[in-house]
Amino acid sequence: MSPKKGDPVAPPTVDAEWRIRFSGNDAIKGWLDLETRATANLRQAWEVMRHDPGPGAGKPTGRHHQLKGSLAHGTHAGRALPR
Repeated sequence: MSPKKGDPVAPPTVDAEWRIRFSGNDAIKGWLDLETRATANLRQAWEVMRHDPGPGAGKPTGRHHQLKGSLAHGTHAGRALPR
């Protein structure tokens, strides 16, 4: 996905931060939908993903947990990873 005139600019990664990338068009659509519905929560999630995207990242809360069932793991580049 190449940037175009008028597209938002993502801040560069600093030190040990992770770069966040979309895995597909559905992820882009979902992200844009969340931007209009839950901006503050989305920003908080984005910060967690940038600094510690692994399982159990951040302090456990009632809203932050691993998905269950068939959604608990996904595949990327042929590797099963926790969601």
